[in-house]
Order: sequence, then structure tokens, then C-alpha cells
Amino acid sequence: MALVDLYILRYVSCTRKRSASDPIIHDLLQGNVNEVDPLVLTVFTFLGLFPLLFAALILPFDRDNIPAWPFILGSLALGAFSLLPYFFLKRGDNRSLPRTPRWLDNTASSNALGFLLILMAITSVMQLRNGVSLASYWNAFQASKLVSVMTVDFFILLWLSYYTMISIYNIRKNRWLSFIPVIGPVMLRWRKPNWRVTYDVYKDPKGTER
Repeated sequence: MALVDLYILRYVSCTRKRSASDPIIHDLLQGNVNEVDPLVLTVFTFLGLFPLLFAALILPFDRDNIPAWPFILGSLALGAFSLLPYFFLKRGDNRSLPRTPRWLDNTASSNALGFLLILMAITSVMQLRNGVSLASYWNAFQASKLVSVMTVDFFILLWLSYYTMISIYNIRKNRWLSFIPVIGPVMLRWRKPNWRVTYDVYKDPKGTER
């Protein structure tokens, strides 16, 4: 929830007057999560997982004309509104040397991080164990500007997940799985046996890497 809190604080700082009367923001900041619709909470939680997902998906391939890490870091607070400029500006160029440090590349491409993402996603979905009420979510969407903004953000991130899997990982079979939040892209990457990128710079005997 820490990443979600960061998102909420950013929203509050940008819309102070409207945030004062926002019932969802009031309940979240007061810790009254039981008063918030479970589907709203689930969407909020997934918004905190997406930055980790895109770090895992993009950093191992960060050899483009612009670095990916500032946009991924910005997505911790701005969500899709930080990632969209990256996908718009990148040209598909390949640098001779990888930009991501080896330790970070190993972490981002590790199965351990994939398992952790899936575990956190399943834990988030468990908030819906008592059922889903689309009517309650719609009421929250209409009553809260935060919920409306986060809903748009959520669907854009889903589309970016799909776009990442087809444009970077060249996934063609079962690519619809990309639309399963967080879990789908991780599973698709696991199913592609040759997705990992091996950088010759990591074997540089002269120690010139980074």
C-alpha cells in the first residue's frame, strides 16, 4: 500500500480543494479501508504493483535511445502518465552497451521477482473473496475524482502491458494473457524460453562495464 499512498499524496497535492471533499481519499487517509469498496482497493493495490512489473519487463532490454529508469521511477507516483512518454519517445535503437547495471538486470530478470509479483497480485485479488459489486464501484467512480483517474490509469497500464509483450518480447501466441493484471505478463515471459538478453559487456575481461 505504500506505493498507493504515494499516488494518493501526489493526487492530493495537485487537487487540494477537490480532495478535501473526496470521500475515498478521506477514508484512505484516515485508515478506514473497510469503508472502501474492495474492488476499488484492489485497483489501488495493482497500481502499486505495475511499476515493479514494468521494471522487470523493460530494464533487461534498456538499450534504447532514452533511458527507461526515469520513467519507471516516475510511475511510482504518476502511473501510466509517466510511462506513456517513454513508449512515445523510444525509437528502438540499440546501444552497444547495456544501460542497466548488472545487479539490477539480474534482479529484474529473476524468477524470484516474478514469483513475488504473482504472489502480491494474488494477495491483492484476495480482497475480492467476498464478491465484486460493479454497482458499488460505479458509485465510487462517480463520487470520487481519485477513483475515476485511477481507473483510467489502470486500463492504460493494462494496454501498456499488452504493448510491451508484443513489441519488446514479440509475443504472438496467447498474448491476450497480457490483459490479466501483472500475472499475465509474468507468465508469458516465463513461457518464452529465449527471452533473456545476454550482454557481452558482463564478460568484459578489462572491467570496463559501467
